[in-house]
Amino acid sequence: MQDRYAGDIGDLAKFALLRALGGDGLRLGVVWYLNINEEENRDGSHTEYDLVFLDPDTGLAPASAHPSRRESAKYAYLGEVARFHSKQRSVVVYQHQRRTSIERQVENQLPDLQTIAPSAWAISFHPRSARIFYVLPANEEHESLLWSKCMELIAGPWGCGNRFRLHRDVYVFGYGSLLWGTGEVEVVSEQAGYLDGWHREWTWISASRHGAPTASLALGGRVYGKFLQLTPTTLTSDLEAFRRRERRATEQIRTNFPVPGAVTYYWTMGSNLDRFPEFGGVSGSALTTALARRALSVQRVGRDGVKPEDYIRRVHAFDPEDSSTAAMVRALDALKDASEP
Repeated sequence: MQDRYAGDIGDLAKFALLRALGGDGLRLGVVWYLNINEEENRDGSHTEYDLVFLDPDTGLAPASAHPSRRESAKYAYLGEVARFHSKQRSVVVYQHQRRTSIERQVENQLPDLQTIAPSAWAISFHPRSARIFYVLPANEEHESLLWSKCMELIAGPWGCGNRFRLHRDVYVFGYGSLLWGTGEVEVVSEQAGYLDGWHREWTWISASRHGAPTASLALGGRVYGKFLQLTPTTLTSDLEAFRRRERRATEQIRTNFPVPGAVTYYWTMGSNLDRFPEFGGVSGSALTTALARRALSVQRVGRDGVKPEDYIRRVHAFDPEDSSTAAMVRALDALKDASEP
């Protein structure tokens, strides 16, 4: 940094970001890279800090900037970033925009920082000349806290008009009705894949399906579904739309998945069958049959425009290897066959 830039709009962006990220037990330390001469010692000694802000004059050193040259005082080097991070500190690095697009610059610089912190991401500030801030969490606890604070920042006044923009791949994992429709949300891309640690069950009676069973997740195994990539400029509004859709579910977050550095949101519901006397003491194939019978009894469509029976069959068509859904389809077929004269 330079004295003549103190208090300009770039500093306001820094203060806004650090105010959002700090607090809640994270003590903030700022390393000022004052560009006076190359003899200044920039090594950190603030070992009591959990969150350190590196504020070089122009940002990360390009490959051509050898540390022995005079202009090296303008830059933060990857080795410096790594030393701060290696002491279980989360690190935020300031970066001025170079003569390229923000997106291209982040694509070029972020992979190097992710060798230090695999879940690192970027957030940029756009009024007038753009600034980039790279966030490198020290651990999973810091990652969760810093990510939630970044989301709060862009959802608040500083995010209006896309002043602050997040640069991280964000996905929603769909395993039920999201397999064929995302409602009001337009996604960037869709890719099929597995989510480990969960499996699909039909043990949630959904009000939105007029009392019919809907797909839920239970711990263990893995589930096949779709990873829906969200649009960065509408990230907060899109997530809120999904939350309204999944309002009775528990929000879960998986980081560095399905690709390194990404974050995936999904919602689980478990079971609410204990609220319905007809399912009391029923298990195994008898429970599957009872759930299928309830699905057939509801002929109204859900919010996605699909009847409960068709909903189950669509999930089965997408994931025919899922044993719980296949059992539901067999039960539906058996009940329909038994009802025919």
